[in-house]
Amino acid sequence: MVTRGRMPYFAKFHKTPQVAYEERQRSNALNVSKTSEPWHPRSFRVSYSDYESCIIFRVLDFERMNEYACMVLVSDPPKSTSMPEKCRHVYRHACNGSGIAEQIYEENCSKSALIENWR
Repeated sequence: MVTRGRMPYFAKFHKTPQVAYEERQRSNALNVSKTSEPWHPRSFRVSYSDYESCIIFRVLDFERMNEYACMVLVSDPPKSTSMPEKCRHVYRHACNGSGIAEQIYEENCSKSALIENWR
């Protein structure tokens, strides 16, 4: 199922505490401000990025999906209803066992802002 709509999120990328002996070089998580919908998830961790066109986040606090959901950010307007092939492959295998998907596109989110804030 694919739906279209708006979901206003305001978020900040950050690095989670290091694991083992190496400090992270890039942000690997995203915290989102509270929205008017109490069920909206607010805590995300990077599962995959191709460092060019998409970032796949694991949703950590989404009880409606038994905490098994993902969010994909794409950096350019989609030419079709599908995400870039590299990302779609990872998403299908790592995130979407349910077959449920929701497509939301925000025209005001620029590629440069997304990539710059994530690094």
